[in-house]
Amino acid sequence: MRLLLDGYCRAFGQQINFGKSSLFFSPNTPASIRTQLGAILGMTMVDDPGKYLGLPTMWGRSKKEALQFVKEKLLRKLSGWKQSLLSQAGREVLIKAVAQAVPNYLMGVFLIPKTFCTKMESEIANF
Repeated sequence: MRLLLDGYCRAFGQQINFGKSSLFFSPNTPASIRTQLGAILGMTMVDDPGKYLGLPTMWGRSKKEALQFVKEKLLRKLSGWKQSLLSQAGREVLIKAVAQAVPNYLMGVFLIPKTFCTKMESEIANF
C-alpha cells in the first residue's frame, strides 16, 4: 500500500501529509487489517471522518438529513444580516457573494434534490 501511494506521489508531483491524514474503515474490515494498515501508513484511525472543505465526507441514507447543516449555515448567515441595515443593493451583493456560494459549491460536488434547491431559493428570496 505504501509503495502504491509513493508511486502516486512521484507520478503526480504531490506529497501526502501522513501526520494530517487519517484512516476510515468500513465496519466489515477486520481489526487486524485496520491495525496493519495504520502501522504501515503511520496514520491514525477514526470512527467518523468528519467534514472536508465544509462538506461531510460520508452521507447517510437520507440526503435531507445530510443537507440540513447547509440549510442551517445559510439561515444563520441570513439572520445575522437581517440585523444590519442594508440597502437593496447591499443585500444583493451579500446574497450573490456569500449566500449563493454555499449551495453552489455543494452542487458542484453532489447531486442534490430539487426540493432542497427550492427551499434555499425561498429562504434567500425572503431575505
